[in-house]
Amino acid sequence: MLAKFSKYKLDQLNPVDQVAVSISDYEYQLSREPHIVTLNFNLPCVKLYLTKIKGVNRCIYEDSKGQLTTAYHRFSDDLYEADTVFIGYMITEMNTYMIEDLLVHQNQAHHQHNQQHNQQQNQHQPLKKEPIDKRLGIINNIVNLQYTPDPVLESTKIVVKDYVEYEYLASFYDEAIKKPYAPYINGLRFCSLVNGKQIIINSDTKLRLMSPRSMAAASEYENRHQIVTDPVVDKFVFNVRVTAKPDVYELYCFNKAKKLKYYDIACIPDMLTSKKVKQMLGRMKEATVACVFNREFGRWTPSALSNEPPQIWDTLNI
Repeated sequence: MLAKFSKYKLDQLNPVDQVAVSISDYEYQLSREPHIVTLNFNLPCVKLYLTKIKGVNRCIYEDSKGQLTTAYHRFSDDLYEADTVFIGYMITEMNTYMIEDLLVHQNQAHHQHNQQHNQQQNQHQPLKKEPIDKRLGIINNIVNLQYTPDPVLESTKIVVKDYVEYEYLASFYDEAIKKPYAPYINGLRFCSLVNGKQIIINSDTKLRLMSPRSMAAASEYENRHQIVTDPVVDKFVFNVRVTAKPDVYELYCFNKAKKLKYYDIACIPDMLTSKKVKQMLGRMKEATVACVFNREFGRWTPSALSNEPPQIWDTLNI
């Protein structure tokens, strides 16, 4: 039934270039190239095909053993018409399929490993090897704009796996270990934004200590505000600072000595929020902003410019 996809093997499409025992094995390379980081799961990879079979839109999961399961999801018709393939994980405790990467998007392969094979088969036109951050941008656009959740008919919901810049690794990991998928975490996956290499760091230690910025980053982490996962207020005024990365905004608030200290990155959950925050900040590099706590994501979302000064961190707990 899915013979046209038979050449897309899991080990070819989601390659891992190296497995390192500790961060020190790869620290030199991390210092020379920009990377983003995601969790590595001790789970088998599952592909999700969006395709047409006899004129009917089909969503089909294929597990690591090649077993196929038909599912119901509401995606835009064009994704089925020209074929789209994701790779990710099925997390049964959350009734969730977590998309990790994009293999084929509307008949274009997104991994260079298969270009020669594609030309020989003449089935899917090769696309130049796209960096992981661009593939993630396409995935987020699909899920935000071309996918409609249907809690009544869907047996599993679809989410996109989180990737962060590695200076945010500490807070990212501290939040991740509280999630239902925490038992499956067995390390970190470092993805180069230069050459596409993916390196897995396996560890049985506290991963928040494995900072690519070494001692300087560890010291910075110890001096920042502790994240409050269940604040007693839903609105809070932060100093919001723009970064070089799209949709990544840093939040700062005062300590008791009235010194601004880094707290966390802002929550930008969808395209609508992204546009709103960009319009709100305009060309400003930083601003005082009233934020609203998003309890689904456990982070603060910028809401409106404020004339009030940033608040004191302690009031999040009082």
